[in-house]
Amino acid sequence: MANFLCPNCGFQPQNGPNVTGTDAFPITRDIQRARLASLTQRIAQINRNLEAVQTERRAVEKELSLITFSILSIPNELTTEIFRHCLPDHGRVRHSTRAVPFLLMQVCRRWREIALGMGDLWKSVDMFLENYVDYDAKRLGDIVEWFPRAAGRPLSLTIRSDVGRSVNLPPSLFTSISAFQSQLSRLELCIPPADFENLNQIGNYFPQLYHLSLSLCRFPPVEGVTTAFQNLPSLRELCLDKGISLSNVEIGSAPLLMSLEVAHNIAFQDFFALTEKFPMLAHVKTYPASNSWHSGSEKPTLSLRSLDFGPYHHSFDRMNIPTLQRLGFSLAYSLNFSEFALRSACVLQDLTLYLSDGDTWLLQDCLRDVPTLTTLRVESMDHSARMIFPALSLSSRNTLPSLRVLTVCLPGPADFSSVFMAASNRRALRKLRLRLDIQPDGFDDNFEDGGWLPEDAWVIALESLEIDIYVETPGGNWPDLVEYRCSEFPGRITQEGDD
Repeated sequence: MANFLCPNCGFQPQNGPNVTGTDAFPITRDIQRARLASLTQRIAQINRNLEAVQTERRAVEKELSLITFSILSIPNELTTEIFRHCLPDHGRVRHSTRAVPFLLMQVCRRWREIALGMGDLWKSVDMFLENYVDYDAKRLGDIVEWFPRAAGRPLSLTIRSDVGRSVNLPPSLFTSISAFQSQLSRLELCIPPADFENLNQIGNYFPQLYHLSLSLCRFPPVEGVTTAFQNLPSLRELCLDKGISLSNVEIGSAPLLMSLEVAHNIAFQDFFALTEKFPMLAHVKTYPASNSWHSGSEKPTLSLRSLDFGPYHHSFDRMNIPTLQRLGFSLAYSLNFSEFALRSACVLQDLTLYLSDGDTWLLQDCLRDVPTLTTLRVESMDHSARMIFPALSLSSRNTLPSLRVLTVCLPGPADFSSVFMAASNRRALRKLRLRLDIQPDGFDDNFEDGGWLPEDAWVIALESLEIDIYVETPGGNWPDLVEYRCSEFPGRITQEGDD
């Protein structure tokens, strides 16, 4: 049986009847050549169509390459200035992919190149170390690549350790500090007690160190002494917090020290010795040891501009500070404040009052003793701070006539009717900030749903005042644009108010 193919259409029957003789169409060489020519023509046509499509694609790509996003047409100098404004006000840059500079580097290749070449983005790093030792060691190792990008700028290093950490800090911590200590201008360490003495592994010469803060992430307080900070020719600010006292840190040469914050009890003689050891000292925050500040009759004249005793016992009998501009003390222990203010003849501009129950009758007298005040901050562990609002409402306009900034910190919600009355009675007031926190003895279910924020009626009333009013609560802020400008780290004594 032979195969047959139609010479016209090329059809070849598969299962048809057998045909023989003159009805058959045998496949010839001419037929195959015709088929091949037809296929060649079809391929040529497909190639012509493909070339046309590719030509159109190249034209579209060329047009697309001419389109530039507006943000990418900005000069590099302006882009770097924008990047600089992305940095936090306190200057501590978090080591996180969700923050600057890593966040900027993820936008596009050009921004990555600009960020890597911008030294201001890499001169600071703020790291929080968790319990995962391997991960922490890697992050600390990143400092070796991070700080060289600062291109010789003064460096800031902040390292906080987890409160629950049960292991020592990685050795690379101290290696990293030693590698860049000649460039450090700010060093802040919150470390476990077991690692405090390991600071002796680093050198003791920090030629550019401007600010030093040391604290413990958990108790008990340390008993050892570190000698890592013996030579600090440029030091201006020293903060010893949470379990670290002056006896734990040997501060050698620091002739330019201006600000000292010590979070432990200090005797009057030690306090006076500090003012003699550091002649440039102008700002002090400390907690007096009550058994030593009430004895003795000397009244040395000090040249401090800022002094904060916190909410602890104190006495103004043994001091004379004519240069004082900022003061913080507990109103409960201020029976001799009027005499101190009259004797010193100081012009106070900034006052922090720590209130407690039973201080109401002292508040009016205290406010009348500071007519030059422009900034007032009131704090209380209970609800005593609320009495500042009726005091400002009921007092005459001659009381605190120059008050411009008022900050009130108290646990729990505020009485916004008294807030409104106090604010409307102050002609010079320009900023009022309420910081409301959870009750120290329990949990308030009302803070999560905004129950501590002003209701609609009070929002309208507060907005009618020509005063910038901010309310900060654990469950939300009003207005929503309120931002926390201050760092969580201690050492705020030299900041100019809370605005």
